[in-house]
Amino acid sequence: MSNARLAFTPNLLHPRFAPPLAGRAAWLACWADALALAAQRGAHKRLGPTAAWPARFNEQVHGQLARRVGQEAELLFERARARSAWVGGGESEGEGPRSLRRSPVGRLSEAEWGRVTAEGHLGGLLDQAEGREVAGVVRLGPGGIAGAEEDQLSWLLPLHDPSSAEPPFMSPPSAPVYNIAAFLDSPALPPSAAGAGPLSGRAHHWLAATVALFARREADAGPSQTSREAADAGGVFVIYNPSRADSELPVAGGDDVVPLLQALWRCRLWVGEGWEGQPEGGAEEAEP
Repeated sequence: MSNARLAFTPNLLHPRFAPPLAGRAAWLACWADALALAAQRGAHKRLGPTAAWPARFNEQVHGQLARRVGQEAELLFERARARSAWVGGGESEGEGPRSLRRSPVGRLSEAEWGRVTAEGHLGGLLDQAEGREVAGVVRLGPGGIAGAEEDQLSWLLPLHDPSSAEPPFMSPPSAPVYNIAAFLDSPALPPSAAGAGPLSGRAHHWLAATVALFARREADAGPSQTSREAADAGGVFVIYNPSRADSELPVAGGDDVVPLLQALWRCRLWVGEGWEGQPEGGAEEAEP
């Protein structure tokens, strides 16, 4: 940002795809309503009397948040492909027997997604997680979840049936579920991205490619290895933490999914969801 004009710095995109610009900068809240209110109140004048708020600033932020999701899905695939197909089997204590590395991404059929929406929790997904933690669910198609607003981008669903929580008054841990296709495809993209197709399609392509990569590895390992995650071609993807939930041992690649989860969470914040202590009046009552 310069004194002459408040220029948008594209640091929301991954540096591999768009190197950051040099110059003065400022931190801004990742919340569309808060930024609109900040512009209305002239908050940018703190940078200098000649500072001006760029036209369509919020649309630029929305577009970069959406593009970052597709970029991180592509980079997740590349990190997964670069890692060894096998884990364990070493001489270090506690490594365990040699086994195929599990995919950080799973895939649900429409029937499985329907059961999740009907049950209102993610407990049914834990059986196929095989010890991995469910870190999030991404739906890249139409349809939401029962009891939620039609245009709601995300929800936090319990990882277990709340009625089975012990003690019963405690809430079980939860994971975000993103119904994000409309958000990814709605921003006006810059001319350089024209013809690239819907961003939801890009994210879908790379998440599906990650599932297919591990399915091929299992097929190459022999007939005893099966991949139930690759059998269904639905548009709902489960993001797993490759580390086992019942083990304190670190797993190489256990943090590979974190950048994608962060990119998705920023989209949730941008539309005003996920803010703790958000006032009832929304951004109108919040300080920019």
